[in-house]
Amino acid sequence: AEARARELLPGAGARWAALLPGAARGSSKRWPAASFVEVGCRLRDELSCRVAVLGSGEEADVCGYVAASIGPGAESLAGRTSLPELAAVMSRCAVVVANDSGGMHLASAVDAPVVALFGGTDPSRTGPLHARAVTLQAAANGRRDIARRSRAAGRALRSIKPDQVLDAARRVMSQAGPMA
Repeated sequence: AEARARELLPGAGARWAALLPGAARGSSKRWPAASFVEVGCRLRDELSCRVAVLGSGEEADVCGYVAASIGPGAESLAGRTSLPELAAVMSRCAVVVANDSGGMHLASAVDAPVVALFGGTDPSRTGPLHARAVTLQAAANGRRDIARRSRAAGRALRSIKPDQVLDAARRVMSQAGPMA
């Protein structure tokens, strides 16, 4: 898996960021693809990162859209990794920006620096569990009362702005140790 991760994230000394725009539990758990695009462009342009857009084969369309919209320096790896390879890829990234999803938990499990995006779900119950993670969530204004698949949950997630995500990415990247 480590050897495959080195193949998928080429470039000796390259700094990679991962974006995970999918979430198996539906659109109310997905931050807008356009917001992932903006963050990906800024990670590339302002922080000199190459961008790997990660997801399952079922998320290939959204991942392909995000990578193509970011343009040079971005590539979709959706559906091209096994679970161990996905873990190895994320462990090599300077930051992983992910929705509240299985991918976010996997990134946390391999101690990757994570920016986790939460809408209506309570991150104190299901958020990443390590020190190199920043959780961003909608304003606490009744957030715990939001039904998971409601329009309000989607609106709550969309209230997180790309500037907030980029600031959080900078914070976790500054805490991160050297890339494996």
